[in-house]
Amino acid sequence: MTVSDMVTFTAIVVLVSVMIIGLYMLIPPKRRLAIPSIIIWQRFVKKIKSKFDRKKWFFSVLLALLIASILTVVLLSDRYGEVIGIKNRLVLLIDNSPSMSTKTSDGGTRYAKALVLAKNIIDELDINAQVMIVDAQGSINSPRFDLPKDAIQLVNDLRIGIDPLGSLSSESIYDSLPRGERYVVTDGVSMRKLDSSWNVISVFEEAENVGITQFRVDTVPGEPERQKAFLTLQNFGKKKHEVELKIKGVGSPELVETIEINPSQAKSRIYDISQFGEGPITARIVSGRDSLDLDDAAYSFRNSTKQLRIGLVSKTTKYFASLLENYPGAKVKQFDPFNFKYQGNIDFYVFDDVFPEKAPVVPALFVNSKGANWLPNGPKIENPTFKVDARGHPIFNQVLWEDIFIDSATLGSPIEPHQESLVGLNNKASVLILNNLHPRWVWMGFNLNDSNFGLHPSFPVFLDNVIHWLVEETVVTQMGLGPVEVDFSGETVLGADGAIIPITANLMGQTQFFAGKSGIYTIKNSNDRLKIIINGISYELSNVNSSWLSADESEWALQKKGLVSNFRNHAVLFLLLICLVLLIFEWYTYNYRKTV
Repeated sequence: MTVSDMVTFTAIVVLVSVMIIGLYMLIPPKRRLAIPSIIIWQRFVKKIKSKFDRKKWFFSVLLALLIASILTVVLLSDRYGEVIGIKNRLVLLIDNSPSMSTKTSDGGTRYAKALVLAKNIIDELDINAQVMIVDAQGSINSPRFDLPKDAIQLVNDLRIGIDPLGSLSSESIYDSLPRGERYVVTDGVSMRKLDSSWNVISVFEEAENVGITQFRVDTVPGEPERQKAFLTLQNFGKKKHEVELKIKGVGSPELVETIEINPSQAKSRIYDISQFGEGPITARIVSGRDSLDLDDAAYSFRNSTKQLRIGLVSKTTKYFASLLENYPGAKVKQFDPFNFKYQGNIDFYVFDDVFPEKAPVVPALFVNSKGANWLPNGPKIENPTFKVDARGHPIFNQVLWEDIFIDSATLGSPIEPHQESLVGLNNKASVLILNNLHPRWVWMGFNLNDSNFGLHPSFPVFLDNVIHWLVEETVVTQMGLGPVEVDFSGETVLGADGAIIPITANLMGQTQFFAGKSGIYTIKNSNDRLKIIINGISYELSNVNSSWLSADESEWALQKKGLVSNFRNHAVLFLLLICLVLLIFEWYTYNYRKTV
């Protein structure tokens, strides 16, 4: 309660009192009576004659002032009640950190119990109370005082947050909240201990939990074709646990191991996952007495470490042969361009001035290839003046097209909706077209002998970009749930379950979205896609017993002992009851001529 509030409240009470006294100072006009007889008139005057009784007048004024003051206090109790000791404005802080999703002995969760207690506090407030709901994860952007029924709805809409350290960023807000009645419902794990101005209601209960605190996939040093998974499990409970660990990948049966972990013990394991193919790697644990589900699964991605097998179909070795032979991790096989047949052990083809009879089933680069009905085909043009249609495409990264000239080229145009022109003369004619559907391919409508591109410093960069875009899949690892921002211009974001997730921002080549659960997310646009690994595992998340509260101090433990907290504050109802009694008394004294 500030000084200005006290002054305002006092001024209102004084104003009401002055008005009441002013009304009592008014003297009503005397009644005029017509009496036919002087004797009757004298007797009537003698009978009704009375003198002013100052004591009765003062008593009546005081009674009216008391009733008016009580009504004023009741009407203004939501803001000025503290002046007379009515604490009718309540700040209620609810801890919705991830640790609150820990299961309790009765099968519920700490958060479920916190909501029950929060609603009990609100239900037992006066009808004129004002409640401010604040949450530890900062979900409520602008907390304000609401009526109890609106506060109940706000509590129902709250959800458990995803950041085990999220409450730390909100701690500066706690101290700036309005003074007065302050309650916090917490388990004391993620939130720091608050000062004495807060009434702490504990829902902490010790729990058994085994969680994955670390998980990553790396290449074995010195053996690039092999990959390993590093994993750490930790027991945060007080009992010994037997945990079944499963590591699942693509193309091979899952790895299964049973691990025994003593209380407060951490165990690390390294597994060879080279038998799995390229794709997601999932680690999951199963324990019979586990109290937290959020740390039971972790995700990663195994990139292909096998040797890239490239098939070169060309009439000359001038441009591609030396570059591909020196390409890291690649093995090149040259094919006869006149008697070419597909082979099943090739990952990527380069067709230089040659076209196959059938479309490839693996990614391919076509250079001046024409004559197939499934490839772009058109008239030949001399000295074309072209422009780059999609400069932001990955295959143009660090490629200087401004310094490249072409003497002659075959014009083509996209013949399918999933094909796109990257370098063209106009909306219909192009010299560089790509196919976005798998298997992807890139078509160049000019011979390298008819251009300086094959000898340009950007050509090796261009070839590397093409191989990466056609063959490899980019994966980004980002630990932690919540807002995600990546340097990738995406049009669609697919969540861990394959559902489309709204994009919160897409500016300057960056895409932002919100990751609500662990898994592998995919960002796609018309040209490319990016996989993002999201994990919520951490030591802070799994350590569900690191509370500054004692289990014996929890609200439920107190109830078992018969020591139930009392949040009732019916001062306003009590004042209204007093006011009703005084009004009845005033009615009685007036009608029975006790105060007049």
